Amino acid sequence: MTKVYLLARMIPAVYKKLCPGYSLDLVTHKPDERCSPEKELGNLISLCDEFCSFFERCTGFELWEAQRSWAKRVLQQQSFAAIAPTGIGKTVFGIIMSLFYSSKGWGKSLVVVPTVLLVRQAEERANAYAKKGGLELRIVAYGGIRKVRERERLLETIKEGNFDVLIITSQFLARRSDILASNTFSFIFVDDVDSLLKNSKNVDRVLVLLGFPHEVVESALRAVKIERKDLSKGVIMLSSATARPGRRAILFRRLLGFDIGVLREGVLRNVEDIEVPDKSKEILSKIAQMMGGGLLVYVPKLELVDEVIDALESAGLRAEEVSGSKETSIQAFASGELDALVGAAKPYGVLVRGLDLPERIRYAVFYGAPHFEFSLEKLEEASPRAIGTVLSTIAPLLGRESKLLSLKLRSGRFVEEDLARAKDLLSQILSNSEFWEKLSGLGDVVVRYEDGIKVLLPDIRTYIQGSGRTSRLFPGGLSKGAAFLIEEGSLLNAFVKRASIFDIEFKPIDQVNLESLKEEIDSHRNRIRELKGKKVPPEMMPKTLLFIVESPNKARTIASFFGRPSRRNIEGLPAYDFSTGNQLVTIVATGGHVVDLSTKEGYHGVLVEDDLFVPVYCTLKRCQVCGYQFTEGENCPVCGSSNILDSKRTLRVLRMLAFENERVIIGQILMLRGRR
Repeated sequence: MTKVYLLARMIPAVYKKLCPGYSLDLVTHKPDERCSPEKELGNLISLCDEFCSFFERCTGFELWEAQRSWAKRVLQQQSFAAIAPTGIGKTVFGIIMSLFYSSKGWGKSLVVVPTVLLVRQAEERANAYAKKGGLELRIVAYGGIRKVRERERLLETIKEGNFDVLIITSQFLARRSDILASNTFSFIFVDDVDSLLKNSKNVDRVLVLLGFPHEVVESALRAVKIERKDLSKGVIMLSSATARPGRRAILFRRLLGFDIGVLREGVLRNVEDIEVPDKSKEILSKIAQMMGGGLLVYVPKLELVDEVIDALESAGLRAEEVSGSKETSIQAFASGELDALVGAAKPYGVLVRGLDLPERIRYAVFYGAPHFEFSLEKLEEASPRAIGTVLSTIAPLLGRESKLLSLKLRSGRFVEEDLARAKDLLSQILSNSEFWEKLSGLGDVVVRYEDGIKVLLPDIRTYIQGSGRTSRLFPGGLSKGAAFLIEEGSLLNAFVKRASIFDIEFKPIDQVNLESLKEEIDSHRNRIRELKGKKVPPEMMPKTLLFIVESPNKARTIASFFGRPSRRNIEGLPAYDFSTGNQLVTIVATGGHVVDLSTKEGYHGVLVEDDLFVPVYCTLKRCQVCGYQFTEGENCPVCGSSNILDSKRTLRVLRMLAFENERVIIGQILMLRGRR
């Protein structure tokens, strides 16, 4: 009844052959039951409903909007990179979809996580979900196995394919690809794409595991265009990146039709950033004593660990170092037996990426600013990306060549001559004492003279990732966290200046009411505990939105406001995915009008029915040979070519994207004159 009412309120019009399924005319003022989404979507609706029930049976909770959107993509056999903040349910979704694929008999599933600790957590979750859902599936996880016999037995199990769901680390994928080679996976979920891309060859490996032959992957790296039809049966879902993907990531576009997006750092965090210009054990002990337990301490060098633990123990806190995947320490911290964990401030450190304990982690301390060190002696050992980062930072002093070389090296799109030239430039700079003062004058670079010249670059991404452990998404919003940066002198100033580029503003510790901050942090942790295991109100979670504009340039520009968007190529039409924090948005451009008046129906395309003027619209068509635009017929009326681009394709893509998202906004520029 509602459907009829809505159609009755629409402007009377006829859209030729635009009923779902495209066999009938869509008449807005005369509802026809034959015009229903089921005609176009087939059994996809029932399949999505089945997955929703499956998810609820296994977890006890309903899917959130974002998860429903991802499910619709996966069930349409679409591979993609999910642009979404941490804590929105990507990992749970990936595990449940893996179980669903296997339970349907569609093939094996693979879950790739960054650390051994997360392998164990994912295995526990998968087994718990399978048990709750009444599933009898073979779930195998490899990570942190000390006994040789057990390791060998598991490796043989993996090699023979005696599993339904396999959970591994990115490192296992790189080192044991020969063991995996005998398997092909129907669904692959990568929980941390940054860890995967750390070894660029992992891109090739996951594509082969999806079913692409080696020679196809190699040829795709060389060729810009490649026929994608019937090459793969698998689907891969990646999390969004926080660092620029390397050169081989282009294989995802060429073989699977999507690009990996880069989530804008700091877009979703509720952290009080506090600078402490006094790097001493005493100040660390004082902060720990005042703020209490639930603390992560990050150190730039492991030589500082003992000093930090002494300071924490003098404040009455129980602390241990975490290196590798020291599960016992992390479990002791989670249960409250330990008050603090101490680890390395490195981009892929366990405490930086591999920890998700929203109710336990209250605040973080960086005992020394995270940074990269660069010296002339280590120039030959430095990676191309590291060299590119240094060049990018000092580009204001070197000009255009430095900037271009930096872009090439950081994106992975360089030749050996580029790398050699970059090293030569840096060698000249680091050997020139006159240039050292200019480097220091940049403000966000520190030059030190210790056993030769050293250049220190603030590592803001590690700070954002590490401090982000203290602020997580939960049903009540974003939990409050705090991060103390204990550093002195020029490195502190450089770090604060560099952080401002990422919209991170530090407050001096003497301007912060620590007692009030502590109360706010604790109130959020109490709220998280209260809501744990309860049904999450839908209004608390990010919403999904399709935003339709006319201009492709506008679509790209708007999407880039929020980081580097994930891009999907759907039937030749680019769609950009990005996150605003509380909304997951897909923006797509129509490229202009999609319909025009018929040249055959009525009077200049307008019918008169029951005193109503009813326009008759046909999809716009453009000849790919001579460029002529027309509405009627299948062949070009000018040159007779059948190579026609029909806007019916655009409408088909828009309908599919509308099905994925819960709400749609059509962006229109209102002009004071001319057409509207």
